[in-house]
Amino acid sequence: MKVRKYTYRVAIPMNIDAESLVQELNIESRLTQKTVKNKIVRVISRLTRTHRNSRYFYHDNHIRICSKELQKILNRDYEKVLNLLKTEGIIENGKDYLPGDRCSKYRLKHKCQYVKYKYKTITIRQKEIESKTKLLDSYFNDKITIKSDDIYPKLIKFYSEVEKQLKTPKQIKILKNWIGMMLLLIEDIDKNEFWKSRSASNKRYNSSITNISKKFRGYLKYDNQQLIQVDVKSSQVYVLASLLNHQFFKQKGDYSFYRLTKDLIDKKTRKEVMLYMFSTLMFAQFSSKPIGDISPDTLDHEEFKKFRDAPFSEDFYSHICHLENNSFPSSEERDAIKSGIMYLLFQDLYAHRKNVESVKLFKRIYPFVNRCIERLLSDIGKSNFALFLQRAESYLVLDCIVPEFHRLCPEAPIFTIHDSILTTQKYKDQLYDVMNTVLTERTGIKPGLTVENIKEIDFTQESYVIEMVNRIIKDSKPSRYKELKNSLLKNCIEKAEEFISEWNVTSNHISNDKKDMEES
Repeated sequence: MKVRKYTYRVAIPMNIDAESLVQELNIESRLTQKTVKNKIVRVISRLTRTHRNSRYFYHDNHIRICSKELQKILNRDYEKVLNLLKTEGIIENGKDYLPGDRCSKYRLKHKCQYVKYKYKTITIRQKEIESKTKLLDSYFNDKITIKSDDIYPKLIKFYSEVEKQLKTPKQIKILKNWIGMMLLLIEDIDKNEFWKSRSASNKRYNSSITNISKKFRGYLKYDNQQLIQVDVKSSQVYVLASLLNHQFFKQKGDYSFYRLTKDLIDKKTRKEVMLYMFSTLMFAQFSSKPIGDISPDTLDHEEFKKFRDAPFSEDFYSHICHLENNSFPSSEERDAIKSGIMYLLFQDLYAHRKNVESVKLFKRIYPFVNRCIERLLSDIGKSNFALFLQRAESYLVLDCIVPEFHRLCPEAPIFTIHDSILTTQKYKDQLYDVMNTVLTERTGIKPGLTVENIKEIDFTQESYVIEMVNRIIKDSKPSRYKELKNSLLKNCIEKAEEFISEWNVTSNHISNDKKDMEES
């Protein structure tokens, strides 16, 4: 296998001096010093929160890094470098490491978290291994453009409209952080400095396009062509329904409970979950049949089948409302049902679940499915349950749909945003057909798909302003702000302040020029 040199541009905190850290190791060879310094920078960069990766950190600034990844970076210097970084007060471990089953959490120490970051360029010799995301990576090229000149005047107007409705410094800080983050992401696209990678935790493909706000996606072009998006309706519930069958839990293939939870839970927990969900006793408790009529060889609960038979090709949230009330919900009622179902899937506060109307509705219609969700949340934890569903979704999108679409339309560009796929208008019908066929074959359930032309929007409209104001007010409440404050980055806030200052100067120049022209 060939060994090649790769150049990376990575971010680390301004107050970390990699050269000084290397000196602590008393390495004589200059070449070895440079190699170890690059390794130190790589490890620190993985723990540095930036505008590109901020959303993938836990609220306490931890991020999961498996020992395999660290071993690949550090090789024979594994213990030496980690011990140095811990001794020097640069990094620290999380507390939920489970040898052989769960990746450890790491984070930078407090003194390195709340500072600006700087960029370092490092060169690394690595074996030439073909990337699993090579196909998706290849479309991040100079054909991607963003109409930044059209965004900037709208963005400054959006800022001023939102800012005048905010009341506290915390709220202004949250707004500036968002503005700065978007500016840096737009700048990355303008400079063709794309960020893209497949997550080791949820297996999703993250990129400059997934990170940028929906408000700006209409300003993206590929080869001067507008993009379209095909989206899976009710994707989390749809994916869950496809997983609730005996075969998925029993087998060990790519799309199985074993494979998708391999480094999330231990063998004992995995076995307990499976025994619970497919035990005769549980079947009897939630079955219309008496226990004597239930065969111990029964492979699937009748309620799992009922759940999979729901009309996912239409609208699941409207469907369960119609089952309960014999009428379809308004758009506001549907959104409330959807929000409640997300709570049912991803929150484990059982006392509060009893007061959420959508949870009570779902429990009445699918009591055994609800019990299984609660058991999974209890046994593997809400974070791991979310990762489990995201991995299943990522497998279907990245490992099944994308290769098949490329096989049929090799010339078509492909971009993914988790449960949706983007391409150009020309390939809209082919993408829709591939997604419909592949998902039906892989899950046994016909999906609901929506096709959207991603158009430019005027996000300065009152509805978008109110939406942002409400979001910021919610985020600034003490309980929420405590979790959010670690994601407020100095680089982003300073970028926003520079932009606001520069635009005000530019605006004054424009106004004066216009006035001079009128006078002449």
